[in-house]
Amino acid sequence: MIKGFFGRISGLDELARRYTATRTPQGEELTRQTVQIGSVSYKRCVTLRIDAEGLFLQIRFIFSKKRAPFFIPWQEIKHVQLTRLYWQQAFMLTIGNPAVTRIILPKSSYLRIAPYLPLIPS
Repeated sequence: MIKGFFGRISGLDELARRYTATRTPQGEELTRQTVQIGSVSYKRCVTLRIDAEGLFLQIRFIFSKKRAPFFIPWQEIKHVQLTRLYWQQAFMLTIGNPAVTRIILPKSSYLRIAPYLPLIPS
């Protein structure tokens, strides 16, 4: 029930609906990442995979099955903005047009995906 509530308010449910991965995640893996999706933080339970076509995200929930991974093509990241996550520098990515949700990544994770991003407003 709680997972469903947070999925709705964060935009995670819509993200899962629109961007469900249709292939096995490939590329560089970053585990135990802290990521904020919409207004909900997922602390040290997100795995990111970075490949030439886009970004895979997989969330592991405590006491339940993990969600199927999401795959966000690079061209679906429409805006990047500097922000903070737990008092540290981070970057907010607006996903989709119109926006499905916003994802905040710590600076260290963002720097790994930055070379793949298309030229977008910041």
